[in-house]
Amino acid sequence: MQSLIPIVIGLVNLSSGIPFSLSDEGGENKVIGGTDATKGEFPFLISLQRTIFGKWFHFCGATIINSHWTITAAHCVSNVDISEYYLKVVAGEHTLGSIEASEQHIGVTEALLHDDFNPITNVHDIALLRLQHAILFNTFVKPINLPTSGNTPSENCLTIGWGSTYEGGSNSNSLKKVNLPIFNDKVCRDFYEGTEITILNSMMCAGYEEG
Repeated sequence: MQSLIPIVIGLVNLSSGIPFSLSDEGGENKVIGGTDATKGEFPFLISLQRTIFGKWFHFCGATIINSHWTITAAHCVSNVDISEYYLKVVAGEHTLGSIEASEQHIGVTEALLHDDFNPITNVHDIALLRLQHAILFNTFVKPINLPTSGNTPSENCLTIGWGSTYEGGSNSNSLKKVNLPIFNDKVCRDFYEGTEITILNSMMCAGYEEG
């Protein structure tokens, strides 16, 4: 089964030097082979949630960059009503569906998608979200250390999120993490040759060919 994952956004946590990606419903929604993350291990990760018939649901991951802004994939919010009444972030989230003292629920008031975002190819799949009020930083909630200019990915990619941990499985309510090898562009393009997926220069692939 094909399981190399095209990753459009690869941010880097400089404290560990490991590129990471977020697992969300816009892609494969998987953290196959993942293990439990410890509470507070990824304080920059937030749950992006929307309301449906009065109930809030997680649908994408996002990353804290400062007290008023977060970053996510553009495909997550390109067709979502942007309002603090319908869209919010949950910082300090670890277990979906449970009320945790570490959580901060903040409405989203604006989404700035990359001007050249293409929903067909997913090129420039990046968006900034303005928050209704400031995030309060603490042990469980912190901004990410952004990479310096020219920083290049290493051999592995750390994927984190609430995706399924095995093929065909349901999504996990607890935060998971998994290390995946990064493949070069040629291997990635050869792998997807003959499919509807186009690997662009702004993407990289991580995963395992055997599934």
